[in-house]
Amino acid sequence: MKNIYFSCLMLLLLAGCTEESIETDNEVLNLRTSVVDCLEVDLIAGQNEVAGTVSLAKVGNSVHVTYSTTNDWKITETHLFVGDCGDMPVNNGGNPKVGKFPFKGSHNSVDEYTYIVSLAGLPECLCVAAHAVVENDTTNANETAWGEGTDFPGNSWAMYFDFCQDDCVIPF
Repeated sequence: MKNIYFSCLMLLLLAGCTEESIETDNEVLNLRTSVVDCLEVDLIAGQNEVAGTVSLAKVGNSVHVTYSTTNDWKITETHLFVGDCGDMPVNNGGNPKVGKFPFKGSHNSVDEYTYIVSLAGLPECLCVAAHAVVENDTTNANETAWGEGTDFPGNSWAMYFDFCQDDCVIPF
């Protein structure tokens, strides 16, 4: 039993943890499930300014996609697609239809926002399109932002990036 707690403590130090309870033989054990940041890309505002990051962390059978801003940028809107590249909603010109992305929200000028996406039924490797509207009160800028990656084939500067679940391996 001490080895389990020691291993969890090491994982906590290396990766961070969430806690869950499992009941066995009338005994409740608190187990730690590690959370591993698998991928982080810049959140690019207005085509050329880094306004923060988009990070992915695999937690059990889900992926947590977190938009975080820096340097006085705040998030007012987000749109997220995580799935098979062929299922991404795009128009005839190849530009993404962010209004059709399955995850979206309006936010009251926040520094961070996280979506939890179930990986059930999704392929091993995924396309992620992380769009945001960000504002900067210091410079009075209001910009569209994208998680940095590959350009869509259309005329816009929209981007997406790839994420493979195998890239999320807990270090031992």
